[in-house]
Amino acid sequence: MEWNFWLILWGLIIASLAWFIIVKVSGRNLSLRDHKPSTVPGDHQWVSISQTSLSTCIFCNKNLDGWFQLNGVQCQVCQVSSHLLCSRNLKGCKQVSENTFTDFFYHQWQEIYLPLTAKCIRCNSLCGSAYEIKSFQCLWCQKTVHQKCCEFADKICSPPSYAILPAFVQMNPLKIKKLNPKATPVVVVINPKSGGQVGHMALRSFYSFLNPIQVLNVYQGGLERLKAFQGIKNLRILAAGGDGTVSRLLSFLYDESNWEQEIPPVGIFPLGTGNDLAFTLNWGKGVSSRESKNFESMKEVSKISLKSLFSAYSTYLDRWNISICTSKSKKSQIMCNYLGLGVDAKIAHDFHSLRESRPYLFQSRSGNRLIYSQLGGKEFFNRMCKNFSSRLTVKCDRAKLKLPNLEGIIFLNIESYGGGVDMWGDSEMLSESSASESVTSPGKKEYAVWRKQFRNDNMIELIGVTSAFHLGECQVGLSQTIKLAQGRSFTIEIKGRGKIPIQIDGEPEIFKGPATIEIERKDQVHMLSRTTERFHKVARKVQDVLNWAEETHILDSNQKMLLLQEFSKRSRI
Repeated sequence: MEWNFWLILWGLIIASLAWFIIVKVSGRNLSLRDHKPSTVPGDHQWVSISQTSLSTCIFCNKNLDGWFQLNGVQCQVCQVSSHLLCSRNLKGCKQVSENTFTDFFYHQWQEIYLPLTAKCIRCNSLCGSAYEIKSFQCLWCQKTVHQKCCEFADKICSPPSYAILPAFVQMNPLKIKKLNPKATPVVVVINPKSGGQVGHMALRSFYSFLNPIQVLNVYQGGLERLKAFQGIKNLRILAAGGDGTVSRLLSFLYDESNWEQEIPPVGIFPLGTGNDLAFTLNWGKGVSSRESKNFESMKEVSKISLKSLFSAYSTYLDRWNISICTSKSKKSQIMCNYLGLGVDAKIAHDFHSLRESRPYLFQSRSGNRLIYSQLGGKEFFNRMCKNFSSRLTVKCDRAKLKLPNLEGIIFLNIESYGGGVDMWGDSEMLSESSASESVTSPGKKEYAVWRKQFRNDNMIELIGVTSAFHLGECQVGLSQTIKLAQGRSFTIEIKGRGKIPIQIDGEPEIFKGPATIEIERKDQVHMLSRTTERFHKVARKVQDVLNWAEETHILDSNQKMLLLQEFSKRSRI
């Protein structure tokens, strides 16, 4: 009998372990195979969640973390969490479109477990509970209500003015109907991979305030879907990502999309590492570490950015064509921020290579800066770019420049480099010589007329650095760069067959010489600059007058754009 007892016990243990392994493995495979985020508007967009112990299944009311449970998943749009198998029984995500139009828009309540701070709009007491009591939240206005209060709460919803309501959306094919003239619609183009997990959290937060069709994931055909919004009046675009995401969006709008009417202006929600363009346009350096770890904080930051789009002022940004011709190839790129040749590009290339091979080292901005500093110190001793300027012949507006001994040169289009550093600075040093005919060097007392740098003055600035150490000093404010020229076009001829490090808008590469690089102005693009409340009142009135002049046919769209550009230049927005 005793032998039979132990046999049965061991059999049960082995069977339990086998069942546990099968359930876990099958759940993992199932989640990867069947629960990739949906690309169909209106469907739940399920993704795996790691902190399952902090969540409860909305369907079976059981904890997501357990011995015999399959993986937990969460909808990126409506935020409900469930077991993988339970998710198949959950229907009805945030509504995208409807066929009927009514004078009122009603709450779309979603049963959900709320944070402890949520308050009921009916009784004004806390909705969230530590005892896993479900409440309801409107997917449009984010108001919350107890289950027992839901029947008696006000049914009329007041969604934000930047949300496109389902009654104005037609599906198959996607088309936006004529909106209310007072509507202020927004489209968010987001790169969820920017900033690590910060991008995914930002994606979820924007879904909370907008129609799902207004949130375009660049990895799910987002740029192509942008064409459905052509012809919408007062449309504004928010690019959520790093400088590379913004540059890619601008290239699509101005070079690929064949946009039929005036291209809408673009604001920035910075998620990348450098975020220099966002910093220049007063959108900040990025999401703070505290905000990136808390979903409710991220929602608040996203909401503020959406509102800021309509207090932001129109400005313009020069773009430049970069043509690189070597003995083996010829290619062209577009530059928005800056171009570096030599030591700064070499450090950027080492940083980029290390990030690709060991991504786990790059978890925070402060850590990234520390690694960048270490790579700069390494390059200071290696000196791969020693006497780099001796290989260069640089012409500014067809006039040849005399270069001092340099290890790197940088062409600047905006007033921010390397995460918010003004490498050009304010210059009021006067001489009768022109910028293209004079060169400054340490200790020299005669200077050219250096204009203040600006992003839409049809000019580009050229600076030099003598070493990696000098570059580091300039970035922390202990030294100044060597100002070389300001001009409307540049030609760089590079002699020798040695390696040439180059970076364009933070994207580095290394190619072999000899080579010729030409820089010419391409166009100007319509951007949004976040301004102070005091300046906004004046800028808003100017914008309103120009809009009125266009609507009454006093000005056409081209004349309006020219006046906006001139106002932007003179006010230095």
